[in-house]
Amino acid sequence: DNISETNSFNGLHSPTNDSQAVAVIELIKVFKHFGMCQYWHQVLTGLNLRVNAGEIYCLVGPVRCGKSTVVNLILGRLSADSGKVRVFGHKPGHSKSGIPGRNVGYMP
Repeated sequence: DNISETNSFNGLHSPTNDSQAVAVIELIKVFKHFGMCQYWHQVLTGLNLRVNAGEIYCLVGPVRCGKSTVVNLILGRLSADSGKVRVFGHKPGHSKSGIPGRNVGYMP
């Protein structure tokens, strides 16, 4: 199964339900596939995810559902086929330092 709008990631909300909260990480209608022709595999199908300041999330799912793909999109190691990925309001990997994931802490 792919991570998509119909899976558990759809409709995540801040625990405080504060619509004014600052989005630290935001994925909007993100699509991502790998391969081509008969080896084509759709991984993300319209994924929406918003993580506000101070929130902590854990990506859980079966093998090949898109967990690592989501993390790599956030870190700027991959680009979405379509949709928006923003970290602190900017496209990942496009900071002044030019180092992908510079503002994101990641622990595998």
